[in-house]
Amino acid sequence: MLPKLILLASLVTGIHGRPRRKVENLIVFGDSYTDEGRLSYLIGTGGTPPPPGTSIPTSNTTAGGGYSWPYYASQKLGAKTYNYAGKRP
Repeated sequence: MLPKLILLASLVTGIHGRPRRKVENLIVFGDSYTDEGRLSYLIGTGGTPPPPGTSIPTSNTTAGGGYSWPYYASQKLGAKTYNYAGKRP
């Protein structure tokens, strides 16, 4: 989890101190540390993933027991999150 926090901090503050362009989209893949509700969707549908383009609302009922780091990152960056955590191959 520490590398994710370091990456997030570098994105938010800018490693080199140069002005950064606004981040509009945050696309994440991962596991239970990244999931924002996709796992709940998969469980509720018997493992069937959502159709392409489906936006699953952010939820605080996650495997970790609350909001995950993409929620806070997207809030800080002002970005829309596209979360593919828990996606089956």
